[in-house]
Amino acid sequence: MLKRAPVSPWSRPTPLRGGPRAPQQYSIAFGLNSLGFTVFGYVGGRLAERWSEKGTLVVGLAMCALGAGGLLATAVLHLPLIAIIVSLLTMVSGVAVPSSPATSLALAAYAVTIRRAATSTPQRSPRTTAQDLPDTAARLT
Repeated sequence: MLKRAPVSPWSRPTPLRGGPRAPQQYSIAFGLNSLGFTVFGYVGGRLAERWSEKGTLVVGLAMCALGAGGLLATAVLHLPLIAIIVSLLTMVSGVAVPSSPATSLALAAYAVTIRRAATSTPQRSPRTTAQDLPDTAARLT
């Protein structure tokens, strides 16, 4: 009689863990994270504009800490996939919220340089014409 290979305890479904994760479940999780980053990046920029740049940075840091704590709890307690999705979404959104105000604060010291670069006319390089090509080829050989 043939014996079955032992099954890993991590692959067995349990009430807390659910069954093995399908690739579609992971793709949904990553898609939601991408959507969350986009939406919360926009919301963070508007929040910084209307409220406070530094306050928005603190809110983003708190969201990151809350999401990281949720991921840790999910791993320790073997919570279902929805807990992973919510924790990741919170953490990724916490990274996106302060991205606009952080960029604004970082570039504030360079406002004159940025304004000068935005308003100056670019220097044009001399154009190469068809008559210049044989001469260029002769110089390269």
